[in-house]
Amino acid sequence: MDRIGGSNNSNNKGNNVGKRSRRENYSEGIDYISHLPEAIILHILSFLPLKEFVAVSLLSRLWKTMVLTLISVVPSNLNLDELNMTGKCICGREISYPRNSDGHTPYSANQCLRYSVRAARRKFEQFVERTLLLHTGCTIERLRLSICYDADNEYTKRIDRWIQFSWRNDVRHLELNFSRGKLFRLTGWDKMYELPHGNFAPKNLKSCILNFCKLKLSIFVLFGSLQTLYLKQVKIIDCSIATIGELVAKCPTLEDLFLEYCVIPNDFMVSDQDMKIKRLILIHCKTDEWPMFPIEISAPDLLILTIVGRYLMTSSVQKALHLAEVLIDIQQKYADHVQGDALGSLLTSLNHCQTLALSTWCIQNLPFQCLQYSLKTVEVIGFAGRSNEMQMIQFLLENARVLEKMAIFFIQTQTSAASTQQQNNHMQLQNNSLQLLNFPRASSKAQIEIFGNPYNNIM
Repeated sequence: MDRIGGSNNSNNKGNNVGKRSRRENYSEGIDYISHLPEAIILHILSFLPLKEFVAVSLLSRLWKTMVLTLISVVPSNLNLDELNMTGKCICGREISYPRNSDGHTPYSANQCLRYSVRAARRKFEQFVERTLLLHTGCTIERLRLSICYDADNEYTKRIDRWIQFSWRNDVRHLELNFSRGKLFRLTGWDKMYELPHGNFAPKNLKSCILNFCKLKLSIFVLFGSLQTLYLKQVKIIDCSIATIGELVAKCPTLEDLFLEYCVIPNDFMVSDQDMKIKRLILIHCKTDEWPMFPIEISAPDLLILTIVGRYLMTSSVQKALHLAEVLIDIQQKYADHVQGDALGSLLTSLNHCQTLALSTWCIQNLPFQCLQYSLKTVEVIGFAGRSNEMQMIQFLLENARVLEKMAIFFIQTQTSAASTQQQNNHMQLQNNSLQLLNFPRASSKAQIEIFGNPYNNIM
């Protein structure tokens, strides 16, 4: 009896253990997250990085619906960087190589690297496709697409689709960067990516940054809401019709226009129509034939103008009655009366400017004939204390009748700490400072600030 009874107790214990195990397994299989209120689930999803966010949408229809609900309510910020994502993929050893029966790969080190790059790019392509497909019809607050472009035909077709998506969907701020390919090889203007053709008319795009590509203005019909356009290393290729006037006409709300290291048509900056832009920045732009170009524009609302380059042609900015800040930096070593006349012509058209910043070359070549009754602030950058520079400062002080502030930045020279040359420079700086501070001034409110010498004076 005892033996039979003991056997029953043993069976009962086994049954209890089995029940507990089944209960534990059952509890482990419950999807607690899916039973949470929708608001809490959406809040949790909002903290996920983009890669995990897209992966969650592939789990089931329920999760895809949740993800779509979130991005329809909260505009997304998408940063799709090929170099960053493929680098992490390769360094994280997410790529598996083909192997022989002995477990070793038949590829050399270089072949493995090329295989890894191709495989990582395929992963990046698939990820971008899923991400953009998921956001079709949704508002995207910011889309940044950085591409390692290499002129491969199949890859170019994919990129074309991505760019067309960005133009045709509700993207507020867009950045397209194709300069990543330069990290792998030298890429000339002939191999740059050309934006796809089409009659695009983004309605809600507020800012657009294009980097290292070719652009035809004719591919766009209208930018209805664009306020800022930044073109960096962009070549504008429809030379026969492309002008800044045509560009601004396609952007009725444009306020800020930046062109940096761009290649533009010869007469791109020539237009007789009034433009409503408020800020115009031109930095080291050129044409196919020349490192300079004429500027003949009319901008009644212009507030800030920056021109940086190596040469200056005859230029003028008309109707700029509200111009507040102007920076002109022509980076030449020697005086040139032709470019000096061009500078004088430009400054004559800027006679309503309130703040004018000039480089040393501009001071050397400036035939000052205007700005006597409007100029309130002057910044002199790269001042070396040459006699013609001193004469120019003296002329400004004696003729600028409403001048309030003149800031002079001495050019920095590198010499050994105990050299005779440094002592001479030190004395020269002190003498120049004293002489500048003692120049007569037409304006009783004029204040001189000197930077870059041991005796920093403000008088």
